[in-house]
Amino acid sequence: MIEVQPIPENCPACGTPLQNNAAFCHRCGTATGVPREVLYEREKEPTGYEWRTRTQIFGVPLIHVCSNVKDEEGKTKIAKGIIASGDIAVGVFASGGLALGVLTAGGMSAGLLGAFGVIAVGGGFAFGGIAVAGGVAFGGIAIGSSPNGGLELTWVSILHRLFG
Repeated sequence: MIEVQPIPENCPACGTPLQNNAAFCHRCGTATGVPREVLYEREKEPTGYEWRTRTQIFGVPLIHVCSNVKDEEGKTKIAKGIIASGDIAVGVFASGGLALGVLTAGGMSAGLLGAFGVIAVGGGFAFGGIAVAGGVAFGGIAIGSSPNGGLELTWVSILHRLFG
């Protein structure tokens, strides 16, 4: 049989009130006897946030925010909406760790019109550490029709080097 002991409210040596299941008295340093499991107890359910508007356009939510949420299989849930934000976001306007859409911003970002991110790929423009665009690209490494950055490569120069 396991013996359960109550968690002390006061220091057993000096009587000072203890704070938040303290392992030691902050006044005299005496060990309080609080079980280790109590000291290191963590929340079992991951905390996450998901919200979406009731308003839909062509069956897609106007706004969908989904951060640190897993589905039934334990996979990261994707934020999908006209405006989407989350760990993985897909939308007309998308922002997140991985963002895909028309105009995007994120760690890794791909947008048909434009993209902002550490790694950004955009049809028209891209701004990022590594920026690849059909048109204007700004970045440490910039590849595009009109690149601006530390290392600049145009599509013409790449094709010329590949095919002579």
